[in-house]
Amino acid sequence: MENSNNYNLVQYYDIIIVGAGPAGCSAALELKESGLQVALIDKSSFPRDKTCGDAIPGNAFKTLNKTDKDIVNKWEQYVHKQKIVSSTLVSNGNKKVSISWEGIAYNATRTSWDNFLYQQVVKRTKTKLITCSISAIRRIDNGYQLNSKIGECYQAKLVISAEGALATVAKQLQDKINYKDNAVAVRQYYQNLNVPNDDNLFYFIKKYPKSYFWIFPVEEKKFNVGFGIINGKKEAVNVDVKKAFEDIVKNDARIAPIFANAKAIDDVSGFKLPLYNKEQKIVGDHFMLCGDTAQLIDPLQGHGIDKAMESGRLAALQAMSCFQMNRFDEGFLSEYQKNIYAGLGKELQRNLKILQLITRFPMLVEIMGVLSKSGYFNRLLKKFS
Repeated sequence: MENSNNYNLVQYYDIIIVGAGPAGCSAALELKESGLQVALIDKSSFPRDKTCGDAIPGNAFKTLNKTDKDIVNKWEQYVHKQKIVSSTLVSNGNKKVSISWEGIAYNATRTSWDNFLYQQVVKRTKTKLITCSISAIRRIDNGYQLNSKIGECYQAKLVISAEGALATVAKQLQDKINYKDNAVAVRQYYQNLNVPNDDNLFYFIKKYPKSYFWIFPVEEKKFNVGFGIINGKKEAVNVDVKKAFEDIVKNDARIAPIFANAKAIDDVSGFKLPLYNKEQKIVGDHFMLCGDTAQLIDPLQGHGIDKAMESGRLAALQAMSCFQMNRFDEGFLSEYQKNIYAGLGKELQRNLKILQLITRFPMLVEIMGVLSKSGYFNRLLKKFS
């Protein structure tokens, strides 16, 4: 082991979770009765903002129910949220396809949602909560050592990286992280939009292939408005996403009237999403990757909160098996990867194929608009809920 004299007293844990977003908090909550010493490290203090579309799919609550049903009950009493009953896709030709959701789904700002989950960790677990930025990570005899920028030192047998798209620690753990398909997006909050308060709106934009514009209600009279486009492809190379967003708001004949009396309540902010494109390697000796870090963002709908939470839960279950069997090698941890792709991977792969189909044949959305008048077709669409 290398000399650690440049650092303060080493702190030892069984498991270190890096990133206290939905994936990291889900892992910590699942580990609450494990008897293991767990640290949850995040670079930010809570509450904090996370630029996002703010949609929380129904599967996120299915995951919470598996971990602790009382958490879902607490969320349903929470004020700063908006229940969503449907989603509407609007084609280039203004044909609309509406999907009524069978399961529960909400929108909420990531400031609200992430802080809610973080506070559940505070109240329900013995997790050590640490606020710091990790500057370096190195392999030691029985795990990893993580060093902070201010001279703190942490060691653990198992590291769970749930850092999101930046993946600072994960990129040191896993040499071959390759975010091939990224979506680049911008978001801005508005008030006073002339749209329903319980419907997520998706607009396809003919001028910008492989993109969509969204309007998501997050609270009463408050809306998350954004525009995203797949990057790394020839269609997106020369697109200034912020300018495109502003152009759509002002000039798109379907969208501009919605903003006639609108008031922007913050500045435009941007973010990247590493979209799922195929199965990745997300484990190695003494570590696992979760959520956006593991590239588990839905390539069709662009959301990843539900996938992040389920991957965090599965990582926690695998972690408990590791300590029961005293095995932390990649071969044993690969069971976690198998479980991820046997479950989440099927949905992501299906939605990737749908995206590729719609991108190649955009008239399909127009056809869906006609078919949506059929009761059978609507029942088929509900399977996505």
